[in-house]
Amino acid sequence: KPMVGTVEPEYVALYWSGELARRTERLERRLRSCDICPRECGANRLEGEVGFCRCTHRPIVPVACVHYGEEPVVSGTNGSGTVFFGNCNLRCVYCQNYQISQDGKSQRTKEIDPQALAERMLYLQNELCCHNINFVSPSHFIPQLVRALLTAVPMGLHLPLVYNTNSYDSIKSLRELKGVIGVYLADLRYASDKWGQRFSRVSDYVSQARAAIQEMYWQVG
Repeated sequence: KPMVGTVEPEYVALYWSGELARRTERLERRLRSCDICPRECGANRLEGEVGFCRCTHRPIVPVACVHYGEEPVVSGTNGSGTVFFGNCNLRCVYCQNYQISQDGKSQRTKEIDPQALAERMLYLQNELCCHNINFVSPSHFIPQLVRALLTAVPMGLHLPLVYNTNSYDSIKSLRELKGVIGVYLADLRYASDKWGQRFSRVSDYVSQARAAIQEMYWQVG
């Protein structure tokens, strides 16, 4: 149950209405010819094919921990319950988490199922008393994130969700997160596609990221 004096996240109502399950099904169907992020690789991730992110249908979670290094309003006093997803849909040469974002082969050993992800979210909430669940680099794992949430809500999850992103996000995917995400923590890395291509191997970052941030703002202000 939510703590006294707190507002229940909208995703709880989405669960009880059945809308969260419908969104989960729509998102998972798209993994058959993946267009979850703007790269739209078309890989059949349900059958083990991989595209640019080198991920199949199982979420890769190298680390789930308390994090005090986010903005003060996110970390608070108890810390942010941070779930780091493995691999990434960018290849930034300056990545501070490159061991988990760019070593796709080693990260396959960190695959878990949505049930395990749900249990880690509840551990961050119930045992570590974090203020929120903070998904880092989630752009290529949105179906898995929503599936885990579908499992976690009846188990008692009630914390706000933070979407901590490089902003190279699909508008179609983000729209499935309306009412699910409480805080979008979005980077805006480039104002020139020239530098996006040079430093992150992405040719259309500027238009995609600006549109994504507009969608995030439309959802939560």
